[in-house]
Amino acid sequence: DWTAFSYSNASFTQLLSFGKAKSGYFLSISDSKCLLNNALPVKEKEDIFAESFEQLCLVWNNSLGSIGVNFKRNYETVPCDSTISKVIPGNGKLLLGSNQNEIVSLKGDIYNFRLWNFTMNAKILSNLSCNVKGNVVDWQNDFWNIPNLALKAESNLSCGSYLIPLPAAELASCADLGTLCQDGIIYRISVVIQNILRHPEVKVQSKVAEWLNSTFQNWNYTVYVVNISFHLSAGEDKIKVKRSLEDEPRLVLWALLVYNATNNTNLEGKIIQQKLLKNNESLDEGLRLHTVNVRQLSHCLAMEEPKGYYWPSIQPSEYVLPCLDKPGFSASRTW
Repeated sequence: DWTAFSYSNASFTQLLSFGKAKSGYFLSISDSKCLLNNALPVKEKEDIFAESFEQLCLVWNNSLGSIGVNFKRNYETVPCDSTISKVIPGNGKLLLGSNQNEIVSLKGDIYNFRLWNFTMNAKILSNLSCNVKGNVVDWQNDFWNIPNLALKAESNLSCGSYLIPLPAAELASCADLGTLCQDGIIYRISVVIQNILRHPEVKVQSKVAEWLNSTFQNWNYTVYVVNISFHLSAGEDKIKVKRSLEDEPRLVLWALLVYNATNNTNLEGKIIQQKLLKNNESLDEGLRLHTVNVRQLSHCLAMEEPKGYYWPSIQPSEYVLPCLDKPGFSASRTW
């Protein structure tokens, strides 16, 4: 038996732990032990950890009562119904390894331990890079107290070198982010881009999407870009754009941002606006920000537009309806 990590309350009661027992690999949540063997691509009695570093991601969904396991390019889920609606409280103690005499620590090294308070799907996990910070626990946090004897210098830490990185312009969706879109705060941003060197529109869209996605990476706030759309005619910006096409082409970008506010850190729209303006210089040559507007969204109202398409009252998100006269096609509303 061994333990890789555990989290306990002030009374030293374990609330969360991962390890291996005679019954197999497990994730223990409160008093429920969820067995993971069926989700791991290893043979019986074979150890999942060998001589090289391997990235292992565990995802617990307390709404579904399930554990997702992402390991060696393989993602599987196992049921653990006894964990439905359970909650792990804060202000506890996180321990790497084991401090119990009857259970040893994982025989190996641990690197880049991170913890989030929301779920991720298989696509996000398989492309999770080393520099994405955990919003609850991150490897770079200064609260780690690791004895010098336990530290090991290593010049060849690849941290999941087999991963295929997401292109910077490929965005997440609310389906990718799981429960975060339900609980997060939604902002709508409107950005007008000056195309000074008259780049082709396709190139501008690609470069701007890449720039926007990279702007919010490795920030102090956990913000995801879940939708981007480009317009040459849209509301108030339509007049500005059409009047400027001949002498200075401009493109209007709309996007939705999802902010994980579960740590109760307030994020005002002006902070997002300042972040975008500050990152103006990183845009591609010949592209410059003209205006930036940020608005926090409330509930989306129900409406019928156009006739026959009924959009329900929902949280800000992208909602899809099947096209009435074209089977296999769909219409979407992004709010």
